[in-house]
Amino acid sequence: MSALNSKAMAVPAKRRGMSLLELLIVLGLLVVVAAMAIPTLERPMQAERLRRAAQLVQAQWDRARVRAMQSGQIMVFQYQPESGRFRVQPWTTDDFALESSEMLTNADASSSAATALTYTDVLPEGIEFFTSITLSETRSITIEEELSKLTQSVSPDNSWSAPVLFYPDGTATTAEVTLANDSGSYITIRLRGLTGIARISDVLSTGTGEALQ
Repeated sequence: MSALNSKAMAVPAKRRGMSLLELLIVLGLLVVVAAMAIPTLERPMQAERLRRAAQLVQAQWDRARVRAMQSGQIMVFQYQPESGRFRVQPWTTDDFALESSEMLTNADASSSAATALTYTDVLPEGIEFFTSITLSETRSITIEEELSKLTQSVSPDNSWSAPVLFYPDGTATTAEVTLANDSGSYITIRLRGLTGIARISDVLSTGTGEALQ
């Protein structure tokens, strides 16, 4: 009898499995944790995309400055407000190239940027030109007025920003251009007219004004 009792005691008790209710509760907690973690993970990615967009604009400004000094022509940078589209092209009073056939996409730029007269590109998806400030000078007023008239005559339905000009002597228009994304973050590219050199700010939040990492 004692042997039977000891044998019965040696049999391990069956482990109870999770009920459907317990499983649903665990899954619900996982969903809540994931929902809280996703915005935290997305914020650095969005900040990095803004930095890359600003670096794209900075690179095009640097290219425009160099081409102005090499060609002896004034180079013009413009963008379409509340969009990601921008263009860089030379200013000539007799032949201002605005035809779309002369514009290059980013894919074409790698092979023929050195000889292209006009370059157009777009910022990464979800990032737009938000605002800009340009300091008009005596030497730029005439160009700005004529450029506005020519743009309206060629593409009246497309509005373009005030031009940022790059001169053959290496100087440029003093300007600030701000890019923004859908999440309320923004970044500013500042161009110093005297040197033609651009600098990029930190990525900031519209709500708090704090820098994002």
